[in-house]
Amino acid sequence: MRSPNCLLSALLCTVALAAPLSAKRFPVPQGRVTDLAGILSASARQSLQNDIAVLEHDTSAEIAVVTVPSLSGETVEQYANALFQEWGIGKKGKNNGVLILVAPQEHRMRIEVGYGLEPVLPDGLAGEIIRQHMTPAFKEGNYDRGVTESTARVIAIIRSNHHLPSNYTAPMSDEDRFGMAVFMFFMVLMGAPILGIGFGSRTVIWFLLALPILAVCGFVVWALMGPIVQGFIAAEAIVFFILGYRHGRQNAKYGFNSKKRRYYRAWSLFGPKSLFCGSSGGSTGSSSSSSSSDFGGGTSGGGGASGSW
Repeated sequence: MRSPNCLLSALLCTVALAAPLSAKRFPVPQGRVTDLAGILSASARQSLQNDIAVLEHDTSAEIAVVTVPSLSGETVEQYANALFQEWGIGKKGKNNGVLILVAPQEHRMRIEVGYGLEPVLPDGLAGEIIRQHMTPAFKEGNYDRGVTESTARVIAIIRSNHHLPSNYTAPMSDEDRFGMAVFMFFMVLMGAPILGIGFGSRTVIWFLLALPILAVCGFVVWALMGPIVQGFIAAEAIVFFILGYRHGRQNAKYGFNSKKRRYYRAWSLFGPKSLFCGSSGGSTGSSSSSSSSDFGGGTSGGGGASGSW
């Protein structure tokens, strides 16, 4: 059994080792702007210090701008949250702190917001600041502009003290809009001809497949896209609906004709006796009644987008 002195010695050793590890993990603050990565000019650092000090004097809110050489293997979210807690950014009881963190080696940045400022600076708005001010400037290698513009925007938002709803969603970026437009193009490319086939062949199952796809596409395009994209998608839908309609008519007419069937076989998913299929447009005598039905299926997919500097 270990003596109390041994246990006490082990505890003291653990504490002694933990302190240097904690100090090594997190930098020592150098005022309100800590540029350990050395990416900011002296004039930019001084301007940031002055603007942040004036804001703190007027509102008591605290902003810390930090650049680090490396995140030490952690995600930017983990590092920012731990550093925020370690430094205690913001006034006690008000929790009105903001951390603007930049890690140039990993090409990552984050705006960490204290609880007291979340109604004023919610996640969506913080993301908008990163996309509009930090990302474009950082891609050009202009760290001074990216950090000063984003900090100025944060200061203006805190000064306005305008509480946004908790479900606030920032406007879509140009990259997000482009990705959504491309996705809608392929969805309409799939849905419009299917609907045309349904009209042309008078086959109910095609309507059940196409209408939900086109309804969702129409709502998204109408709500989120500009007039140019709306017109392009509408023209695409009309063209491919007509092509599908013509194919559906040909399928209804020749789907079970032995000479024509090979070309239209891919669209002949249901035979003339199916509950979902209309009557065939052509008759070839006894060979028509002995034909068997063809069955098939379709797939649908989703997409997403992400960006990094």
